[in-house]
Amino acid sequence: MTPSFRLRGQPSGRGSVVLYPGTYQTIEDALRGVGTKITAPGEIVWIEDGVGNLVLPADQVRARLNPDKR
Repeated sequence: MTPSFRLRGQPSGRGSVVLYPGTYQTIEDALRGVGTKITAPGEIVWIEDGVGNLVLPADQVRARLNPDKR
């Protein structure tokens, strides 16, 4: 079985959780996809595996996308 990853998010940290369309074969691909999915300031996004298990929490996604702001 090929691993797959998907993005979930929450606009401005509130409201309903959103499952973004599409899957990614690697975590790095998923991280690149985050930049195209975020549409609002304060939106948080995390990465799950293909069955919904948390792989990378939102704070780690943010840290990997903005390494200078650790």
